[in-house]
Amino acid sequence: MAWVAQLTVGLLVRKLLLSRPSYGTIKVRRGIRSRRKHAVDYCLLDDYNFENSESISWYSRHATLRRSDIMTMLPEVVMSPVVIESWAVLLNHLESAEHLLPRMAFFGIRHMECIMQLMDIREAGSQSNDITDRLYHIWDTFIQDCDKTFNLNAEFIFVPVNIGGHFACVCINFGQQTVDLLDYQHHANWDQSEMCNVTRQVASAVSDYLDVRTDRGYEITSFEHRQIPFRRQTPLPNITESGVFCMMYMLMYEGLPFEHPDLERKRNRRYLVVELVATLVLADINVNRDIFEAKLNGFIAGKEDLWAKLQKKRKIKAVLSKK
Repeated sequence: MAWVAQLTVGLLVRKLLLSRPSYGTIKVRRGIRSRRKHAVDYCLLDDYNFENSESISWYSRHATLRRSDIMTMLPEVVMSPVVIESWAVLLNHLESAEHLLPRMAFFGIRHMECIMQLMDIREAGSQSNDITDRLYHIWDTFIQDCDKTFNLNAEFIFVPVNIGGHFACVCINFGQQTVDLLDYQHHANWDQSEMCNVTRQVASAVSDYLDVRTDRGYEITSFEHRQIPFRRQTPLPNITESGVFCMMYMLMYEGLPFEHPDLERKRNRRYLVVELVATLVLADINVNRDIFEAKLNGFIAGKEDLWAKLQKKRKIKAVLSKK
C-alpha cells in the first residue's frame, strides 16, 4: 500500500481531453490536492488498526460505502457492487447539478439477480410477473434514492451489469438508436456470447419499464445491439479491474469510443483509483461527510507519527518473513 501514500494527485480524470466538461467535484484544484490525497490514505491504508466496517460515505440506504467496500477498488481486488451503486447515485446528482448536454441517467446495479432470472425464464419460453415486479421495485427505489435527480427522458441511460464479478455497462443510446455494450472484454462471437444475451435482456427490461413509467420505451425495441470497440480490450474477463473501467465508461461515454491515457495503462489506473476514491468520499451528497472530515482532520494531525509506526511495523514484518 506504500504507493497510495506516495501519489501526487493531479488532474487525473482528464475530461478536458474529451468533449464533455469536467464535473465540479471531479476537478482537482491546487489548494485541495493534498487534502484529497490524505482522504485516500485514510480510506486505503490497510496495515493499521482501522475499522473496516466504518461507514465512510452514505448517499442512500443502498449506497453506503464502508471502508471494506472502498478497499475493493484497489488493483487485484474484485470491486464491491456497492461502489458501482454509489457511483451511479453520484453521477445522477452531478448531471442534475451541472445541466450538461447530452442528458444522461445512470441506474445502479442491484437489478442483476432479476436480470439473470429473466434471462433464464425467457430461454425457457415462460414468463414471471413476480420477478418483473421486483425489478421495477428495485429501479423505482433507486430513482427515489437519487432524490429526483434521475432523468427518465435522458438521451443516454446507463445500466451497469455484473457477471461473476466482471463489470460492464449497457448504454441505451437514444440519439444513435443503439444499445451499446461498454466492456473491457472483447467478445469475438458477439451474437452468440453471454454478454450479448445480457445486453438484449437489459434492453428489453428497460424498454418495458419505460413503457410503464413513460411513453418512450417502445423506441428501444428497434435499436441495434452492438459492442463498442475500445483500445486495449482483452479476450478474457478481468474481474479485478473491470470495475474501474465500468466507472469510467459511465463517466465518459457519449456514443463514440474514447481514449484515456490513464485508463489504458495498468500502472496509471492506480491514479484513477485514487481520484475516484477521493471523489466518492468527498462528494457534497455524502451525508457522513462532516463526520468523515472530522476524523480526517485527526488523521492528518497525527499522520507523521502514524506513518513512522507503519514503517516500523512493515520493517518488522519484512524481517519476520525472511526467517
